[in-house]
Amino acid sequence: MTAEEELIQCYFDAFNNHDIEGVMACFHEYPVMVDATGTRFEGREEVRRHYETGFALMPDCRCDLRMLTGHSGHGVAESYFRGTRPRYGKVIEAIGAEILEIEDGRIKEMRDYHRPLSASGIANIYRSSAQGDSACNPKLPLTNLRNASRALRDTRRPDNYCQSSSSRKCRREPAEGAS
Repeated sequence: MTAEEELIQCYFDAFNNHDIEGVMACFHEYPVMVDATGTRFEGREEVRRHYETGFALMPDCRCDLRMLTGHSGHGVAESYFRGTRPRYGKVIEAIGAEILEIEDGRIKEMRDYHRPLSASGIANIYRSSAQGDSACNPKLPLTNLRNASRALRDTRRPDNYCQSSSSRKCRREPAEGAS
């Protein structure tokens, strides 16, 4: 593992243990975090408050790391988030990526690109994990850095377009009866 990958793993371990001190130890002296809604948190106090609030609102939340890569001061992690809002009894599930800029061995900036999942999206995640392949199915999680980068740059592709895990463009045939 690279130093960047070890840092990403350390961050996820601390997050899943709701260890606020461990989470904050992963961040740079002047961190920036952009959450999935686009809200920007700058500085250690704002970032800390963001995590404290999240852990309080969803005491069972966790982010299962599905893939990570990092080198040369940059990192990408794909993860599956799940947490329950006890006040409403609502389960929140999302899949996405965290893009990290790393400086001096700490997270300088983190951008969170999670999107909520529907029931069918959740079923596809479990099915893909069992089958071990996400090639040519745009509803399944991304499997490598190149595909993650492309997905973040261009999320508006025709329904019959997908990117295989071997980075080869392919087209799916429309379902019978589809126009």
